[in-house]
Amino acid sequence: MAKINDLPLELLQYIFVLSCNNIPWVTYEIPSRKVPTQHKLLSVCRHWHDAATTTSNLWSYIIVNFIKGDPSHADGLLSLALKRSGNAPLDISISATGWNKLAKTLIPTSRRWRRLSLLTKGCKINSLANLQDRIPNLMFFDWMEPANIGSARDFRMLSKVFRNSPSLKQLRCNAGLHLVVSFPWSQLTHLTVFCFPGFGLAPFPRIREILAQVVPECISLEYIDLDGESSPGSIIHNANLKKLLPCRYQKHWLPYYKFPSLRKLDIDFGTIPRCEDFVQRSGCSLTTLTIRISKWPAALISSLYDLLPTLSSLECLTMDVTHPSLRLTGPVCWGMLDMFRPFTSAVPPTLREFHLRIEGHYRPCAEGCRDVLQVGMSVAGKVLGPRNSIQRATIMILAFYNGNARLVDRLTLDTAEMVEDNAREQGVDLRFTFGVMRENVMYRKIL
Repeated sequence: MAKINDLPLELLQYIFVLSCNNIPWVTYEIPSRKVPTQHKLLSVCRHWHDAATTTSNLWSYIIVNFIKGDPSHADGLLSLALKRSGNAPLDISISATGWNKLAKTLIPTSRRWRRLSLLTKGCKINSLANLQDRIPNLMFFDWMEPANIGSARDFRMLSKVFRNSPSLKQLRCNAGLHLVVSFPWSQLTHLTVFCFPGFGLAPFPRIREILAQVVPECISLEYIDLDGESSPGSIIHNANLKKLLPCRYQKHWLPYYKFPSLRKLDIDFGTIPRCEDFVQRSGCSLTTLTIRISKWPAALISSLYDLLPTLSSLECLTMDVTHPSLRLTGPVCWGMLDMFRPFTSAVPPTLREFHLRIEGHYRPCAEGCRDVLQVGMSVAGKVLGPRNSIQRATIMILAFYNGNARLVDRLTLDTAEMVEDNAREQGVDLRFTFGVMRENVMYRKIL
């Protein structure tokens, strides 16, 4: 095998890029004791130094984060990184007070910007004036600047800057910016708005009226996240959104959404009581429903009973049962079965796929492994019964266990094969998996 120093330059560069994939930024922090991986590569040997300095993708992810000190100290490092990045697209994040100091260095490279995050206070909006018609490749813009800075003239200028940003697809901002900045709403696919006091923001009492005007214009919208509790106002409507993903404040906003084209819904179990009204208000035909479950009190299970029969177009249902404090003991395991009682009578006839994942983070005893395995078998019997129309299913159970692995083998091999065979007799393609983990590392996966 060839020594790494004997590898061709192109192959060594490729290895460097792969080794830094898990490190999202070239990080310049002042003060900081952390040395970015890219800089460590420079000090190994001359060959590695030359390979790293000529690998543009190693230097195109840049974050400048100033906790203390003068940001001008980083200007030389920033200029060096920009030079080494060649013509590669740039992903840039500026925190604290760094932007005003470094704008002159960064703005000349604006045609290469792919992502720009300004997580900063005191940013002078007029420093962005030179960006007009100079951000053709910017796809992601993130600005958490408080909205009470600058003048109306400054914000009109900012609207002109983004009027000609043909590649902009993703926007993250605070709610106040909607009042004064006109973004290219029709081309946005991802919209995240911070709607609560925080990060120095003032309350936004009219936020729902503002969003009710803006969101319908987002005809390409694929993802929406309104972060913060809602305030009184209008229904937020979008005629094109087809998939709603989970977010922290989803249950607060779901009662005010109306998405008639929605087909895929991903929610936390606690949001279930609000889903039926949301579906009826939207008039949508859900085909895919994912439910993330950490607790299952009786009231929520009752809401699930009420919801399932109303989803007359549902084709795929996924239930993900996992929580850091979920202990797979007998009472907990058997309590899960209440969630699956609707499947004996209330499953929509259109349902073709069912997927269940159960993960317990606390290590159970052998009896716990046996209990959760029995739960999986019981669920398979309820969900895949002859009265249902399911054609494809997966049941995956991950449990911690530090005991005798052979005991777990004996518990699972024969029974799991039996469950799969029974499913095939019902015309169901079932994949039944039981995984045993030690210290967050799976060491044995059966079937």
